Amino acid sequence: LYILVLYTFCASGFTLAKGALVATTPFFFVAVRLLIAGGGMLTWFFLRGHTAPILTRRSLFYLAQLSVLATYLAFMCDLWSLQFFTSAESAFIFNFTPFITAIFSRVWFKERLTARKLLGMGLGFSAALLLIGSMPRFSGQLVFSLPFFALCVAVILGAYGWIAMRVLMQEERLPISFVNGTSMLIAGFLALVSSYTAEIAFWQPLPIFQPQLFVMVTVSAVVLVNICFTNLYSYLLRRYTFMCWAHLPLYCELLW
Repeated sequence: LYILVLYTFCASGFTLAKGALVATTPFFFVAVRLLIAGGGMLTWFFLRGHTAPILTRRSLFYLAQLSVLATYLAFMCDLWSLQFFTSAESAFIFNFTPFITAIFSRVWFKERLTARKLLGMGLGFSAALLLIGSMPRFSGQLVFSLPFFALCVAVILGAYGWIAMRVLMQEERLPISFVNGTSMLIAGFLALVSSYTAEIAFWQPLPIFQPQLFVMVTVSAVVLVNICFTNLYSYLLRRYTFMCWAHLPLYCELLW
C-alpha cells in the first residue's frame, strides 16, 4: 500500500510541474517550492524539540552532494527540460531510474540481484522500452537535443540522490526530516540565485504570470511531492531496496 501511494505522489508531480510552467518560470518554481518545503521541514524538526545533529566530514560530503547534485541540479534540469516535453514523456524517461540506481547500489552497497529482482528489473525495463518506443518524438532528432540531455542528467542525478540519502540515514544515522529539509533549503537558495540570474527579464517584480494557478500548483507540489513523496520514499529506503521503483513504468502507463 505504501509503495502504491508513493507511485501516485510521484506521478502527480510531473503533471503539477507541467502546469506550473504556465504560471511561472521553471527556475523560480524550483526555488519557491524547495524553500517552502525545506524551511517547513526544518521548522517542524526543531519545533518537535530536536537539536541539530553533529555532522561528520562524511555527513557533510554526502549532504552537499544531495543538496547540489541530486536536488538543485536534478530539479533544475528536470523543470527546464519539461518545457519541451509532455508530463507523460518526462515521466517515462524517469522510468529508467531503478536501473541506474541498481548500478549505483551495486557499487556503493555491493547489493546482489536475486532471481526475483532480475525478473522485476526485466519487467520494468521492458515496459519502459515499449512505452518510450511507442512515442514518435523519441525516435527523431529530439533524442539528440539539449532538453533530452538535460532530462537524462536529471534522471541520473536523481538516482544518485537516493544513494546519498541512504548513506546519510542508514550509515550516518541522520534524521529524515533534517536531511530532506537541509538539502531542499540549500538547493532552494541556489535555485533562487539561478532564477534571478538567468530569468532576470521576467522579474517584474516577480516571474509570476498567473498568481492563482501559481499558488495552487506550488502548494500541491510542496505537499504531495516535496513533503509526502520525499519523506515517504526516504522512510521506505529503510525497508526496501531500489527495486520498489522497478514497476513504476507500468503504473505510469495506467495513469496516462
